[in-house]
Amino acid sequence: MQNIISLIFIVSLLSGCSAAGILYTSDPFEKVSNASYLISVNRTLPARKFLLEVMEDINTSETKDEKLTGFTYRALGFLLSSSTYQNYRKEKDNYTTPYDGDEMRGIEFYNKATDVLVKNKFYFEASNVAWLKHISYENQNDNFQACEQLRIAVKYNKLGLKNNPLVNASYSEGHQSFDDEIIKHKKKLRCN
Repeated sequence: MQNIISLIFIVSLLSGCSAAGILYTSDPFEKVSNASYLISVNRTLPARKFLLEVMEDINTSETKDEKLTGFTYRALGFLLSSSTYQNYRKEKDNYTTPYDGDEMRGIEFYNKATDVLVKNKFYFEASNVAWLKHISYENQNDNFQACEQLRIAVKYNKLGLKNNPLVNASYSEGHQSFDDEIIKHKKKLRCN
């Protein structure tokens, strides 16, 4: 009986922990990776905590790791653009139009990520940022900017392939290639 009570206590303690199932790490790249995963499964508050920890490390470090900075900015953009986080902020801060707030701040972080990633020739990652920005603009019904971001994603993907011809760009399930996915999205948005 005591074992059952102990087990119930441990399970309830873990389920109350917002990052349950994620092992703690001091590695900032692992924190960013964990945060991105948490965002993708709608657990944005623990993701935010991880990203703020990494940003604090970046801001207090004597040497700046550009790759880490770019990846963290991308993850912050992803966080701020996520509908789960926007809904939380709307509820907490009484936002009336969540797309006017966090979505645009998300794009600001995507822009910062692009600057750092391109400067350091992380073109595939910059292509991914453009892809994420296209989604943000599409969510705001700004098809012109969404189409522009698809064009930029292709541009950076080509630069990545030029530098790393053996690497294949990632694409979503149900598509035959990165180009196939871009073409389908351009048709959907009626890009020129």
